[in-house]
Amino acid sequence: MTPEQEEIERLKAQIERLQVGKKRAAEFSVREDNYKGYPILVFEGPTVMKPFSMGVGKLQVIRANWSKVVEFIDKNKDKLNKSSSEVEQI
Repeated sequence: MTPEQEEIERLKAQIERLQVGKKRAAEFSVREDNYKGYPILVFEGPTVMKPFSMGVGKLQVIRANWSKVVEFIDKNKDKLNKSSSEVEQI
């Protein structure tokens, strides 16, 4: 395989990983609920990740630091294509 072909294959694999990550994120649904009388958002989906929830306090922290969240995702999006046991640890 030539270096150009290797580069093309590497880029194809990278695109596939990004598409898998987008699909995984799109499979989640978000619904409002409450926990002990406090409003929360519940994130659920058919993926290997367990459902999780966040309240207003944590969501405000995320909102205030959104640029860092986006930066972190962009920096680490190549790690989305992991086995199920590794995904839960990320």
